[in-house]
Amino acid sequence: MTRARFPGSETELEIAVSTLLDELQNSRSGVLMVRGELPVDALRLSISRHSSHPEQRHLVGSAAETDLSFAGLHQLVGARLRERATTDSSVRAVAEVFAGADRHPDDVAAATLDLLRTTSHGGVVCVVHRPHVVDQASMEVLLRLFESAHAEPIGLICVVPFEVDPPKIPGMRTVVLPLSSADLRGRMLAMSAAARGVLVRTAADRRFGADRARPAVSATTSSTVLAELERAGLIAVLRGDGRDADDLGRAVYSIASSADRRRAHHFLAADAAHDDDRRVLHLALSATGRDELLADRAAAVGASRRAHGRPAEAAEYLERSARLTGDPASYAERMTDAADARRAAGGMDEARSLLRLARQRTLSTLLRARVDLIEGSIEFSAGELDSAYRFFMASATAAIERDPVVATGALTRAAEVAWWSGRADRAAEVSAMLETLPSDGGDTAAFMLALFRGANRRLAGEGVGAGADLRHALELADTLDAPRTAILAGQAAFLLGDDRVASMQFGRAAEELQASGDVGDLSVALQDAAAVAAWTGDLPAARDLVERSIAGTPGVSAFASSVLAHVAALRGEAVECRRLVDQSMFAAAHEHFRSASATAVWALGRLELGLGNPDVALDTMLGLTDSQSGHAHPLTALFAAPDIVEAAMRSGRPGIAQRALADFETWAVGGGHWVAAVAPRLRALLSEEKSAIGAYESALHAAAEADLPFEEARVRLLFGEHLRRGRQRTRAREQLRDAIVVFDAIGAAPWAHRARAELAASGETARPRDGGSGKALTERERQIATLAAGGASNHEVASRFFLSRKTVEYHLHQVYQKLGIGSRAALAAALQDDARDAESEGLAGAERR
Repeated sequence: MTRARFPGSETELEIAVSTLLDELQNSRSGVLMVRGELPVDALRLSISRHSSHPEQRHLVGSAAETDLSFAGLHQLVGARLRERATTDSSVRAVAEVFAGADRHPDDVAAATLDLLRTTSHGGVVCVVHRPHVVDQASMEVLLRLFESAHAEPIGLICVVPFEVDPPKIPGMRTVVLPLSSADLRGRMLAMSAAARGVLVRTAADRRFGADRARPAVSATTSSTVLAELERAGLIAVLRGDGRDADDLGRAVYSIASSADRRRAHHFLAADAAHDDDRRVLHLALSATGRDELLADRAAAVGASRRAHGRPAEAAEYLERSARLTGDPASYAERMTDAADARRAAGGMDEARSLLRLARQRTLSTLLRARVDLIEGSIEFSAGELDSAYRFFMASATAAIERDPVVATGALTRAAEVAWWSGRADRAAEVSAMLETLPSDGGDTAAFMLALFRGANRRLAGEGVGAGADLRHALELADTLDAPRTAILAGQAAFLLGDDRVASMQFGRAAEELQASGDVGDLSVALQDAAAVAAWTGDLPAARDLVERSIAGTPGVSAFASSVLAHVAALRGEAVECRRLVDQSMFAAAHEHFRSASATAVWALGRLELGLGNPDVALDTMLGLTDSQSGHAHPLTALFAAPDIVEAAMRSGRPGIAQRALADFETWAVGGGHWVAAVAPRLRALLSEEKSAIGAYESALHAAAEADLPFEEARVRLLFGEHLRRGRQRTRAREQLRDAIVVFDAIGAAPWAHRARAELAASGETARPRDGGSGKALTERERQIATLAAGGASNHEVASRFFLSRKTVEYHLHQVYQKLGIGSRAALAAALQDDARDAESEGLAGAERR
């Protein structure tokens, strides 16, 4: 039987059972209340999967035994009692009550606990199915047993059907199991008309944009109706708490009969006398025939809601408007508008259904182009890049002569697909069609032409020409306000290797899409921004942006998984990184998403490099340039070049490093912020011994000026390694200490470990940070704190020591923690106190000696 997603989930049950068993393993009692129907064998299997392998005792209530005292208790301990009752006086209390003797409940509970004792380290779990028909005497003993089981904890799970009130047990957690559609339909049909009417009205009100601040349960709702809904397990619809209630409400509305829905909307239309827009919607939903006046009013409200960034509400009005009109052309146009609004709100399946309805009418050429454009956007969101590309190109072909603006929009989307899929043939096809656009294509067309010329030159290895075209495209983008243009401008900045401009453009797109309520395209902008953060080593930002991008979506895309794999790689979380890489690869293979699989391969290479396996890292990342690997992607290979160069040099393959550096140098000619900051580090790695120190100092200056802490720390680590090998241990320690501060601050654990190992090899040990106070300031921390206390800005301190401003911030954060202060204003006094303390400790040490 198909399960609906309401009002709970099997996953919630598994988590709750696992939590209870974890607590039991740690000697803490726990109670779990499960609402719904759950077979004994299913729960038995769920418990047995836990690593602690607890002993299970199941009691199944029976109406035939409700009046038989201790019948339930006999199910739990009867077999064990028969083994021990003749030899063990401590359990005779249970035997005697079974025989009809009157014993104090505490004595019975103590004897029962003795019978439940187990040698399993996972403890014992008592599971009571249908407790409402377990005899009262047994339930009283079980509750006493739980409440007094401190020395020897037990787990108690009660499985209670929806239609009965659960027992009240202190500290219990509750999980509500899913209902099947058939179960829900049966419960609704069994209700009184009054209860079903209240239920469907409330579901309709919540489904169609009711103000959540309004009380869901009317003061006029009778206690009889509320009790009936409580027994049916559907009171959550009225209470309206959380996502489960929303899912259940939608299910109630979809299962309700058309007559029940129409009655509900008639009632709600009358109730909305002072809210004309809401009244229009409910009148439209209750109508049974054509009504052109009402259709026009609904279309006007829908257009207004869409313009104000409320696409989900707009879709409801526009769909009803289409269904109320008798004009085929108006029907097709409004249904298309409704589909686009649904897409923007994230309802991709609903949008597809509405487009199918629109296509059933005869479409004008321009409307067909628009339908194809929307369908392509839906396919793109679903990761179906091949079909998305076909729809976008069909839209552009249909519109190119009649509406160059629509054609340009379609080609913009086709260009995205070409880059994400790594298909040069598609990029060439889009570029050729852009060249045929009429001259009145506008600034967007000029932007696209500049972008494509730059991209093609970049892929052809032309550094200067590519940079000029791409910068021209970015200048044009600043005059355009479409979020999609901002996304493409961010990708132009990617092609330049400019993290700052890319981050700014993706952020701008995300803000505009957030304001418009377009959650479908918002996810793309956020994931692009997350890629920039992961690329530059800002791990918290990368994770946060990905989590925002997938909130409310059914799963994690191939590209989102690949970005999270980078976060795990730099943090040294090997198992999680490999899991995410596998997840990304699997999805990318289905979606033909070459960029995602290449990004995942790069993440795997970064993981191995950080863990100290340069040979494995290099062999992994060489797949990015091997056309036979299935993961080759020229742009990703450029981003991975710094890691390829380092892995090649560390594994003794300088030829590969030189080729990668040559490609990177050509890219750097374009002048992108990140690529210009990183190139000096690669030159230093390949420099001759006599010029290496000067090269590393130039690399440090470049990374610090660019304010890229992760890149700066990597330079300091490599420079420290070089200095230590050259027996310049004091200078090496200075570089390595600074590197450790940054790696610790951003959570790059394997890189921090590598720097600590190098520092130890120099004769000094740096303990992992604990965030605590009371530790002495390092020499660098004291230098920075002294300048800051004297009034120097972070920028001035950074310039003095060739540090980035963020690295200075990391150092000051460490200083504040060690000195126990919270601001710069307290720094001078704290340094004086610290100096006096150090002097006192020195004198005391001298006296002891």
